[in-house]
Amino acid sequence: MKNILLAYATLLFTCVTLAQTTFTSTQYKFSMLEPANWIPADRETLDKNAHKLDLSEKEIDDMLQKQKKAVSLMSYFKYNIKGHPGLIPAINVDVRNNPAKDFASLKKGLEGSLSVLQKTFPDAEYIHKPSETVVGGQKCIYFSIRYTVHMNDGQMVLKTKCRSYIIPYRNYLFRMNLIDGQTEEDCTTEFDDLIKSIKIG
Repeated sequence: MKNILLAYATLLFTCVTLAQTTFTSTQYKFSMLEPANWIPADRETLDKNAHKLDLSEKEIDDMLQKQKKAVSLMSYFKYNIKGHPGLIPAINVDVRNNPAKDFASLKKGLEGSLSVLQKTFPDAEYIHKPSETVVGGQKCIYFSIRYTVHMNDGQMVLKTKCRSYIIPYRNYLFRMNLIDGQTEEDCTTEFDDLIKSIKIG
């Protein structure tokens, strides 16, 4: 889960056209267009960035521990997080074991996602509740959430939204988080194009 809460919170985000470059993982049978001019992120950068949030040390430690249970396939920031103030759109895809015995069980297991997030971001609410869709030829679960992120001791308030796709394949699943702003830094068009470009299998 390289960035489930980190993606919800820290990978914070004008919109750019997509490059023709395609990211491909032969191991996991996954490919997707890469966004032009976005910046790849590594685990060290993501972990350090977590400490910029107005969270307790325990909340940060719990969040980082959860990240270790997944393998990051790809992660991009719209801007350089070391120098850009304000919201930074992010794209994150990771792979984890699929604990569910079937699709219905997987969907049911996601029913508590919002309440978990609300422990850290009390105003979190669904834009779209979990529903079935198809990505890359695979049946999957989609939902989107909006929430407010406070940073720099409350001096910065970021109205953020995140759309998530949970895509089971073989004995594992892909989790994709696409993060942008509720009003400013809305990257809906790019994100739609990225989703359409995904191929699995």
